[in-house]
Amino acid sequence: MYLTALCKKMPSLKTTRLLPFLLLANSIVLIMNLTAILLLAAVLQVSAYGGKAPQFTLKVQPPPVIVKGTVKDDLGSALTAATISVLGTTTTVQTNPNGEFTIEMPEGKSVLLISMVGFEPQKVNAAGRSSLTILMSKSQQSLDQVVVVGYGTQKKVNLTGAVRVVEF
Repeated sequence: MYLTALCKKMPSLKTTRLLPFLLLANSIVLIMNLTAILLLAAVLQVSAYGGKAPQFTLKVQPPPVIVKGTVKDDLGSALTAATISVLGTTTTVQTNPNGEFTIEMPEGKSVLLISMVGFEPQKVNAAGRSSLTILMSKSQQSLDQVVVVGYGTQKKVNLTGAVRVVEF
């Protein structure tokens, strides 16, 4: 800004050796103005906090622990669709057809609850472990009744299973 006004008053100044010095002087004035503005902003910010500089706390959370495992019955066969839950949370997964699972353990949680129909539920402490093999024992209780309810109509051509009509 100052340089432009000076060049208008003295057109021959553009070709002299003073131009680099004038540019430098202009830059120094600009830097001084910006520094003053930043210092003023810092003073206003500190005064907004009662004369004390604001303090910030950064909390770094550790990454979640990944636990992998296999669920088998007492004969060593893989159990499909067994439910694995982190006790005290809503984190739940099921085993795949090979009986394998992978689950994220939140910070502070270490107990898994494994359950499946026809087997005794188990609690397993997974603290410090990244791989588990869980053997499930069959439940001594058996189902007394199985009730199957079906409603609706279907053409005989569209059926792929068995149909049984029970009359009372």
